[in-house]
Amino acid sequence: MTSRHIITSALALLLLTACGESHKAKSLVEDFLNDNLADNAMGNVTFTRLDSTRYVRSQAVEAMRDATERSHTMKPGTRYADIPSGSSKLLYIGVSFSDSHGRQVKRTVYLTPDLSGVVAIKEN
Repeated sequence: MTSRHIITSALALLLLTACGESHKAKSLVEDFLNDNLADNAMGNVTFTRLDSTRYVRSQAVEAMRDATERSHTMKPGTRYADIPSGSSKLLYIGVSFSDSHGRQVKRTVYLTPDLSGVVAIKEN
């Protein structure tokens, strides 16, 4: 096998892995919002690219959770995933959708690095 084939195979594997993570993130966010939005109606859902950050600290996560609770956009008692210990990395994805009144809503959703849960939602 030539180095060209090895590089091509590695890039294809990387692309498939990234697509799988993106699909899992989108499903996780859509399920979370369907279960927890105070206004359950979501239409025309679109997502941005899945990315990561190391700049969101626990204080910022708590502030986002508090702001979301005060805005009453989520059902009371919405449970978020714990902030991962031992890692400063979070994944995030933007989501845009129309609510039951036809208004366009945009949010940034922060996820655990293993895509096991939603850590916080930022209202844009």
